[in-house]
Amino acid sequence: MDLKLIHSQLSPINLDQLLNKIKEEWVLQKSLPLSLNITLSSASPIVMANGTLLQIALDNIISNAFKFSDQQTVSCRLSELKHNYLIEIHDQGNGIPLSEQNNIFKPFYSGASNMGQKGEGMGLYMAHKIIGLLKGSISIGHIKAGGCTFLVKLPKV
Repeated sequence: MDLKLIHSQLSPINLDQLLNKIKEEWVLQKSLPLSLNITLSSASPIVMANGTLLQIALDNIISNAFKFSDQQTVSCRLSELKHNYLIEIHDQGNGIPLSEQNNIFKPFYSGASNMGQKGEGMGLYMAHKIIGLLKGSISIGHIKAGGCTFLVKLPKV
């Protein structure tokens, strides 16, 4: 991706509006149960981003979550930290084995075939690249009782 082009196309993006749009698309267009919980102390969670790329990144993570939870409810939570907004995307799958966690953001790496799923291994790689270009981070949260949680941090404006 051309970094100069990406940075020239950054604009203020309201995260709760973007997440509501994403939820509506998953629920109405794909009939998949995406739940959304927004807990913020500020009224407008604004980040500098390319809205299209940010939506692609989040959709890739959500798509994986649905795939590995056998289309069961995926939950998305937006909250805030001191300098960042935190988006948590949690699925109801079997989680990611510790031995694979260092590889999931690499291109063409896919654990899908191990679980009887199809996958090209590019979705999480692209999400990782996009979030990084936006000066954010993506990681795997601590796994509690099954499932997996992806943590996306994006800097506040």
